[in-house]
Amino acid sequence: MILFPAIDLRRGRCVRLRQGRADDETVYDDDPAAVARRWIAEGARWLHVVNLDGAFDETAGGCRLPVNLQRLEQICQAAPTTDIQFGGGLRDFAALGREHGAPDWQRYEAAAERIRDGIQRALLVGGMYIKGNVSARRQDEYEYFDAATFEAFGLGVLRDPKIFASHLHVYEKYLRIPGKQRGFFRVNGGDGYDSAEWVFLDLRIASALCRFGLTQNARSLVRWVTAQSTKNCNLIAELYGAKTASYEGAVPMAGFGAGAYLLALSDMYEDGNEGGH
Repeated sequence: MILFPAIDLRRGRCVRLRQGRADDETVYDDDPAAVARRWIAEGARWLHVVNLDGAFDETAGGCRLPVNLQRLEQICQAAPTTDIQFGGGLRDFAALGREHGAPDWQRYEAAAERIRDGIQRALLVGGMYIKGNVSARRQDEYEYFDAATFEAFGLGVLRDPKIFASHLHVYEKYLRIPGKQRGFFRVNGGDGYDSAEWVFLDLRIASALCRFGLTQNARSLVRWVTAQSTKNCNLIAELYGAKTASYEGAVPMAGFGAGAYLLALSDMYEDGNEGGH
């Protein structure tokens, strides 16, 4: 077993948020690099660094390079032989490019804004939920609802908790498989493949739920996948049958499934509800 110690950064400090709430924070250390060195001294081979400022669309200190990216550089210097995971995106890439004089860094920042604006303009319906197909006009059309839209929230492109709550409510009505703890099929109006329960989406939706503080909901999905996988030689299925929850799909989700499972576990543990990292 490989453990991934987590360092959650907010405004340059090591913190933990209760139930993912930005207003309920405990500060554990002001020196993330020192924390990294302590984990390495304990034998850690990997570090998982979380940029909570990015999750909450915050900046700190008024500096050119966001303070958490400065702390990441310090962690890398403190742990030069350790593998480090760090979630980032176009905005973080633009900030690093700006700081280090990379050419055309502005286009990455502009691209991030275009993606967000495009989703809001073309896919956001009535300020309530994201539809899955730009051309679809009626809810009974194929792919009008697509559970992959949860990634817009899970990846921090859209960060409004009210929109996420209404999006979740609508998708639970149209794409949630009936039954205790069951997850989601991918799209409405699909064939047997699309109408099966997509395990990968269950796990990615769990991560999105954690981002918005709904850890209990996420835990229910992850426990469901864990229980089913335990019955299948600890392999994560591609699909569960809609009616029987039988193991289905072409192959086990050996890469995608395991990766999404680890990310969902990491997101659940980050808010302290699972007993720490």
